[in-house]
Amino acid sequence: MAISEEEKVKLEEINAVMSNKSYQDIYQQLVDSIMNNDVPWQKPWDGNVGNELLGTPISGGSGRGYTGANKLFLTMLLNQLRDPEGNVDPRFYTYKQIEKHADKGYHLVKGAHGCCITMYFKNTLDKDGEPLPLEEQKWHKTYCTVFHPSQIRQSVYVLDKDGNKIPLLDKDGNQRIGKNGKFLYKMEDKPFPKYVPRFRPYTHEETNELIEILIKKSGAVISHDQGNRNFYRPGEDALHLTPPSTYKDINDYYRTALHELCHWTGHSSRLNRNLRGGFGSREYAREELRVEIAAAFICSNFNIPLSEQHGAYLKNWLEVLDKDPKEMEMAQREAHRIINYINNLVRDKVKELEAVRENPDSEYSDSEDKNKGRKNNPAKPDEAVKGGEGKSSKGSEEKSNQPEPVPETPQTADSLEKLMSVRLHHVDDGMKWAGKSFIETVKEKLPIDFKQYKSSSADIIPAVQEKMTEYLMQLDVKAGDVLQVEDRLFYLNKSGKLSNIKENNFFQEVSIRNFKGMQIFAPLEGKKREQIKAEQIAQIGQEAFDAYRAQFRDVFFAGEKASHENIKDNVEMQYKKFIYDHTFDYGLSGIRPCDQKAWQKADMDFCLKAFENSMGDAVAMFNAVNIVQQHSPYAVANPKLEYSDYLTDCIMKNPEYQKIKTGMGMSKENSSQR
Repeated sequence: MAISEEEKVKLEEINAVMSNKSYQDIYQQLVDSIMNNDVPWQKPWDGNVGNELLGTPISGGSGRGYTGANKLFLTMLLNQLRDPEGNVDPRFYTYKQIEKHADKGYHLVKGAHGCCITMYFKNTLDKDGEPLPLEEQKWHKTYCTVFHPSQIRQSVYVLDKDGNKIPLLDKDGNQRIGKNGKFLYKMEDKPFPKYVPRFRPYTHEETNELIEILIKKSGAVISHDQGNRNFYRPGEDALHLTPPSTYKDINDYYRTALHELCHWTGHSSRLNRNLRGGFGSREYAREELRVEIAAAFICSNFNIPLSEQHGAYLKNWLEVLDKDPKEMEMAQREAHRIINYINNLVRDKVKELEAVRENPDSEYSDSEDKNKGRKNNPAKPDEAVKGGEGKSSKGSEEKSNQPEPVPETPQTADSLEKLMSVRLHHVDDGMKWAGKSFIETVKEKLPIDFKQYKSSSADIIPAVQEKMTEYLMQLDVKAGDVLQVEDRLFYLNKSGKLSNIKENNFFQEVSIRNFKGMQIFAPLEGKKREQIKAEQIAQIGQEAFDAYRAQFRDVFFAGEKASHENIKDNVEMQYKKFIYDHTFDYGLSGIRPCDQKAWQKADMDFCLKAFENSMGDAVAMFNAVNIVQQHSPYAVANPKLEYSDYLTDCIMKNPEYQKIKTGMGMSKENSSQR
């Protein structure tokens, strides 16, 4: 539907803001704004119901806020899209999200330009939707274009004075019929429906409760022993603050405490940042910058107003860092980690309050973004207590290697419900691998001997079982400890209390297997993966399967560590990097050695790429074929197959080979004529 000249001018202004900019441009713009005392997220506050920060970017599809670089990027855009009164719609929609509501008449204005944001997703399933082993799961980066509601319209029927739809007539006065065979009616475009927040703002009381819980659950040592200073001292791992009673507004105290608590997250037992820089040094400035950004966004989440000095504080440390946009980029990344760590301390309470604060008039009140039926998430300890899934299918031999379960406590007459046994296995401080994540241990093939653990156990009564997560959070654990719930074992990857127990990479369910006189951990594959492995072993035998899997891990892990810059002259590492980068594209997996078509396609494409990159040099291509013969997991699993000969034959018949060969020949001919 055509738009007016005035709307065209407005759309051009919006497109200019939304035009695709690199993140480097955004960070430069952000630095310039701060140096001009204009911090994008320090905006007017609504003091009627707490202190709601206006214009925090959210996904139009889920109603959830953006995080990390996307949050900074889109905040900058929203700052430029505000109307003269300072209001702005915080939503951004992908084209698919707009198209999903086409039945409501939603559509993009013709000529609208979107902006590109970065999205990350984790592959826990392969190309065909089958589960991947733990060590093969990895994060992928993709790009997505989003549009602002000011670029979206809603087509609605025009009604007469009696409320009836007005027919659309042709030149003969007959009602027109659409391509779908239905009658057409007159329609007009209206602005996109007004934004209604998914949640009402926190009240002052709710904010106070959240911060008090956060401080308590952190376990941080806090001494209110200062007159006019507030600081975190890494050496003693303690916060020194002025007493809350000295502040006119309790929010001033909370803002200060949150800032110092963000410093506290940098301790070696938590996020392990460099806190050794002296005052005024570049490292000191980096820490202050990332902490101030993190604290600002945490304050916005809890509706705590920022100090008027916030912008000047950021400006001061940016000057120490030579106003370098790259420093702002690094600070943002670290700030994102700090925010996640702090938010996890009160995640359960936030969810509880969300149920009270949810706005029934919001388009998200019945959103699918309630994580029901979400796939690709590992089992969580508080879900694991229900039992059933994930137990080993290796049979009686492997079961004998599991630690003996704690005997059941006899049932009493007062309760017919079974008590739950929980055992915490503590890691020895002297063990070399202590503190390493489980996945790194798997990759480096470090043996972890479960026999060296010390353990303590408890029987959990049914009343406590209902609050299992809260109970687990009270346990004193550190990285490398193992939590045993009934007969299931969970290896803990991170240090500190189990405050972020629901974070995906916090734990890994494991089994215990015998290895050279030790009892070592192994990732629990799960029933589906075990079934796939059994089917593959039945086809090629255990020996060939083990050889394939060992070779796949060697290629996969070596490729993960390789970078394009340091493998230019190493064809072997180029192959391993190629396989690591394209496992999902070809559907490759360490438990599917019989996938002949996928492996031959991947190996052939690598050789063709080597042929093309060498400007049609046949020697380079045959060298690549030999490397594939030596290192391809498929070739290792099929030693009787003359894989190099087979691969060469396939390449010669491939149209892409002829295309590259012809193209290079023409290029050489043109070069000789110049």
